[in-house]
Amino acid sequence: MTSAAALEPEAVARAARIEALRTLREAGSITEEDFQRQIADVDTAAAAAAAAAAGGWTYAQVAGWKAFTYRVVVTTINAGIDYVFIGRPFAAGVLVVLQVVVNTTKFFFHEMMWQEIFGISPLQRDAPNVIEFGRIVTASAN
Repeated sequence: MTSAAALEPEAVARAARIEALRTLREAGSITEEDFQRQIADVDTAAAAAAAAAAGGWTYAQVAGWKAFTYRVVVTTINAGIDYVFIGRPFAAGVLVVLQVVVNTTKFFFHEMMWQEIFGISPLQRDAPNVIEFGRIVTASAN
């Protein structure tokens, strides 16, 4: 009889990746050190996916909430500083709104610059150099 864990897609995918790594190691395509590093990456990715699934959070949700809470903290601090220096609540509030608008605009154009000059979009992020199992190609360590 098959266990419940063996039927989970994540467990099946993890087992397939490990088997592909073993095949590559046995063929001499990767070293033992690369094999161990890749296994650690697979385990780390599996643990992260399990944690996200358990909490129901996606990367975008975490990033969104972090951005929101950051904005609340920074805006509150800016309002306090502006009020201390200006001494008028309405003027401090207007200045805070202006700061939010200007900083958001600066961030947008900064992202556009990175896309135009470096070809890196805001949705791209660094990931470990792991084997792409769809084509079974090894990635460089650079």
